[in-house]
Amino acid sequence: SIATFNNNNNNNNTPQTSESKMQNAVTLLQESFSRCLNDRTDYNPNAPLSEEGSKKSGVLNIVIQLFRMYFKLNTLRLCKNLLRPVESR
Repeated sequence: SIATFNNNNNNNNTPQTSESKMQNAVTLLQESFSRCLNDRTDYNPNAPLSEEGSKKSGVLNIVIQLFRMYFKLNTLRLCKNLLRPVESR
């Protein structure tokens, strides 16, 4: 998982709690969400996945993962930050 990956790349050797790992994973997913949402490549829903294609198709998958993490961390207020940009596009 992303939390495990992030923990393996941690430069200091202090142990992380599972909540801390999840918060780090949330940060990574929020950055991914922003980059995918702001992708300027034309979105074609029928196009095959490729390096040159739009990243917008990944936005909904990232939103689902972030919702799960927000529920586990009890930070539901952050959900509205994901809904507004998705609804407006």
